[in-house]
Amino acid sequence: MEKKAVSAAIALLILTVVGAVVAATLDIPGQFDTNAQPGDLVGWEVVITGSGTSAPLPPVIGLVLGSLLAIGAGWRRTTGLVLLSLTGVIMVIASIGEFAAGNPFTGVRLALFYGFSGAYALLAALLLTMSLAALFQGRRNTSQPAA
Repeated sequence: MEKKAVSAAIALLILTVVGAVVAATLDIPGQFDTNAQPGDLVGWEVVITGSGTSAPLPPVIGLVLGSLLAIGAGWRRTTGLVLLSLTGVIMVIASIGEFAAGNPFTGVRLALFYGFSGAYALLAALLLTMSLAALFQGRRNTSQPAA
């Protein structure tokens, strides 16, 4: 079950890389960066602070560390799945915030923004569901007596 959670995390990482490239190419700032001007997002700023189409660095680090730990065994697996679950919660809340607030985009940028936000919401919900399922399945397997 943890393989499904890791797969969802990898899909989110791929979406973030594609989103960062799109943001840098089309100059899409972060939705909540009210001072952003065209041309502000260059290089590492997109990676560190995120944009309207990519996640910021802290959740990305959570996805990478959680995935690496979740493929292990014992406490590493549990720690990785908990980290993936927490990252999933943060990303679901962020996705809801993206849809709830007004946005400064129009045309193609607006379509990309909603497309990426929807994909983040779905993948983050999948990550959260799979991580929690793997956690509870592992706990159930360890609590049953051996036959």
